[in-house]
Amino acid sequence: FTELKTKTGDKTWISSKTKNIISYLSDCSPTQDPTLDQLEQETLSGLEKLEIKQREEISYNQRTARNTVAQGLVDGVKIQINVLSFKKNGCNYNLIYGGQTDRFDSESGQFKLFKESFRAP
Repeated sequence: FTELKTKTGDKTWISSKTKNIISYLSDCSPTQDPTLDQLEQETLSGLEKLEIKQREEISYNQRTARNTVAQGLVDGVKIQINVLSFKKNGCNYNLIYGGQTDRFDSESGQFKLFKESFRAP
């Protein structure tokens, strides 16, 4: 995975092999206090024909978090996405892994490592 410069998201990395993406978004706005549902939906809203495959509440970075795996379409292409949403110290976070459905599993281990190493300030 190499860093990809984008105008959205704090940091984004792309796989040279599969074009799968790992990224994270944060928002520390004092006027924003969305629920985990709202954080999750913010990321999944771009998928058409959305289908939730897995959703669970977990402990992450010493906070309650929502881990969601979903499938849908983007521009007619089947996409699978894993979103980990949580709140910590007045900030909201979405950690995201996504790619074409047929390539998703091949690098999901990289996202697991990313989640294990990510520390919210």
